[in-house]
Amino acid sequence: MDDAHLRLITWEAIDQIVDDEWDDMPPALEQFFAGLDVNGTVIEIGPGAGNIAKIMRATLPQARLSAIEVFGPYVELYALTNLYNQTLVQDVRKVPDWHWSASRPAVELTVWIEGPEHMPKKDALGQVKRLARLSRLGLLFSTPLGLYPQDGWTCPDGSVNQAEAHLSTWEREEWEALGAESLWSTDRVPCGLFWLRSAA
Repeated sequence: MDDAHLRLITWEAIDQIVDDEWDDMPPALEQFFAGLDVNGTVIEIGPGAGNIAKIMRATLPQARLSAIEVFGPYVELYALTNLYNQTLVQDVRKVPDWHWSASRPAVELTVWIEGPEHMPKKDALGQVKRLARLSRLGLLFSTPLGLYPQDGWTCPDGSVNQAEAHLSTWEREEWEALGAESLWSTDRVPCGLFWLRSAA
């Protein structure tokens, strides 16, 4: 990896990147969701504070929203049961395929915003491919682009979510080589939004 990819920044800069990203990404998400005809289930992986659910409630009013969150305290902290029709506390790697195939109504889309970077590269690639395959419309996902270190996240209640640590680094070309369509990114915010359609 050359120097251009080694973006060494302060924690204050990381906080600013997160703020900038959340300013910039929602319009791209709104546009994507608004272009879909979804009346079935949408499963979101790692919903965190539930920000994506709020966008989906506004743009996909007929969808049944389901969440898979690895960090149990988030469910109460962010009142996720008020945002999703179903909430499962589990590492997505341990959730069997039948969780998708048995869902009623059928799963039309899986959403994983800022997720793959929290897994080792091999695991993340396997999950991106699997999640795209399990949903009619595939997988909508995002990752930081380039090297952005992050440790566990300290929550307002003092608990620490070690699953928030960044364990892998990604570039746009890697996802495009996998067949994912790049939907959004900016130079200001080093993050990319991608859609990997189901091959089924």
